[in-house]
Amino acid sequence: MLIDKKSTLSRLSQNERQVRGIRKMIEEERYCIDVLQQIGAIKAALSKVEDAVLKDHSKTCVAAAIASGNEAEQQKKFNELVDLLPVTNGGDAALQSAPGLECMPAYGLLPDCDNMPHPVHQRQKL
Repeated sequence: MLIDKKSTLSRLSQNERQVRGIRKMIEEERYCIDVLQQIGAIKAALSKVEDAVLKDHSKTCVAAAIASGNEAEQQKKFNELVDLLPVTNGGDAALQSAPGLECMPAYGLLPDCDNMPHPVHQRQKL
């Protein structure tokens, strides 16, 4: 591994403390949004660790498989990476059919909500 082990272990220790904090928040029945914000922070921190390990894997294990010229080993490393990727299940078609997303004007890719009939727009005001 090429990653900065000390830095990575430090990040993981911080994550452990955050998880214990969330556990305490739940035990104390703290406000849900506060708990969710802390969970989001942990996910972001773990994502940074994941990115570092993935980059390290690419620079070491995958590069070694490519350099070896062993086609079976190259395919094995490629398949390992593909298995880690999230399943898209239809890409844009799935996004377009997701409830509430069909009228999100995200980066101009989807139409604007103003003139679209949608249950969200039909809610009665309390």
